Amino acid sequence: DGEVPLSFRFIERNTVTKKAICAPWITIRPTSGAIMPGEKKVITCTVLVNKFTSNSIVLPLNFSWPQEPIKLEDIVIIHVEQGHDAFVSILGYYQPSCFGTTIEYLSCFEFQDIHIQKFGSILREVPIQIQILCKWLVKYGSSCIGLFTEEGDLNHYEVIRTALESLDQKLNDSNLNPNTVAKVLYEILDNLTDPIIPSTSHASIIAASLSTVSASATFSAAVEECIKIIRQLPTFRSNTIFYLLSFLKFLLQKSQVNKLTVNKLASIFANLFFGTVNSTGALATNYTQIQTLNQLATQRKIDYITILLRENIPECNKFVWIS
Repeated sequence: DGEVPLSFRFIERNTVTKKAICAPWITIRPTSGAIMPGEKKVITCTVLVNKFTSNSIVLPLNFSWPQEPIKLEDIVIIHVEQGHDAFVSILGYYQPSCFGTTIEYLSCFEFQDIHIQKFGSILREVPIQIQILCKWLVKYGSSCIGLFTEEGDLNHYEVIRTALESLDQKLNDSNLNPNTVAKVLYEILDNLTDPIIPSTSHASIIAASLSTVSASATFSAAVEECIKIIRQLPTFRSNTIFYLLSFLKFLLQKSQVNKLTVNKLASIFANLFFGTVNSTGALATNYTQIQTLNQLATQRKIDYITILLRENIPECNKFVWIS
């Protein structure tokens, strides 16, 4: 209700990741504008934690599941031309989830499981949520048509998600929709804040994939180089990759029933293993890295996963699947 026009803008400041008007998990619209006498302006503040913003939230060093809600707070500054700056506090609480986190934190999930105790350290390096979903699909859904391509039952989705984020429940319901279970597995992998195969390995993977069709290198040597790259990753990453490959190889054994093929699974899991970059480059730290990721041709990623699915990899044979 002022008598003169008013101009405002939010002031940039240093945040966790870059210079901005607010924390990455906050979106403000509009960030600037003018208000004429007698007018009102609505400013919308949206809080969203997803795979592109959750890595900006500092989790406790002693992080373990389940985790108490983490306090989120930020202060935004509104500058009014020829007036005073206004400081606005934004406060909320974030409940850590197995969706939108890292492989490292998924590996912190403590869960008693006889299968894990039996097979020792190899399985302990594989996130328990991934194990639960894969073992359920092997036992109850490996013959289902539409795995990883059909949505399934939305009501079952909430049941599965609750079970994965609770220490008190296991996924024992054989009546769940297999396509829904597969969809949840897909979303856990798709929502990792950093891909299972880190971007630092992408260039060498492209080279190894290309060498499998090069006349200058023998096919067997090129394939061995492709597998070697995975072996050189941190243990929790390499074991997770070999575990998932072993799981996919098991599904392919029932391809006549579930209609899955090597090419289809490679196409689906290529982006899950390598990750994607959003428009702001949230998974990259600089322009050069964004360029490198963008130049990683989709077909080369698919070719690489295809090689891993077709080859007999000793590490994949260590996992036993009981249907």
